[in-house]
Amino acid sequence: MKGELDGVTVAKVRRGREVEFEVSVGHHAVRVRQDWLTSDVVELDVEEGDYVVLAAAAGEDVMDYRSVFIQREGVLELRRIKTG
Repeated sequence: MKGELDGVTVAKVRRGREVEFEVSVGHHAVRVRQDWLTSDVVELDVEEGDYVVLAAAAGEDVMDYRSVFIQREGVLELRRIKTG
């Protein structure tokens, strides 16, 4: 999977691995992409000193015909699991 921040690919995420990177203070849109499938966008408002942990995974419908050939967005899961 590739991680996108504000429409720009910022990381390649391998199964079972973690990726860490710094972002500027402000509003950001994050999503993951694998081939033609994507997650929904997660909107973040980052303040000075914040850290956010997101988890990405293939959704349970990833191999469903509709997901693969018709509904390409929102098939992968990306969720916020911690903010501090």
